[in-house]
Amino acid sequence: MATIPVYDLFQKLVLVTRDSARTMQRHLIDALGHGFDKLVLDFKGVESLTPSFFDEVLSMIEEATGQHGERKVTVRV
Repeated sequence: MATIPVYDLFQKLVLVTRDSARTMQRHLIDALGHGFDKLVLDFKGVESLTPSFFDEVLSMIEEATGQHGERKVTVRV
């Protein structure tokens, strides 16, 4: 299981844009590249985020795991 501490990456209480979400891409690829089948996105310290930010995060997870279901990953928020 890999855990990504989201607040530690951004140091912001509110996460807004798709572009800013892309900052997490390297961390997602690193975590999923180690073969973990469980990923925890720890939003402790983040007060709110927009749907577009979270949608971009989900898109990056899909890209990293294969768009056609080659690999299954459980994501816990």
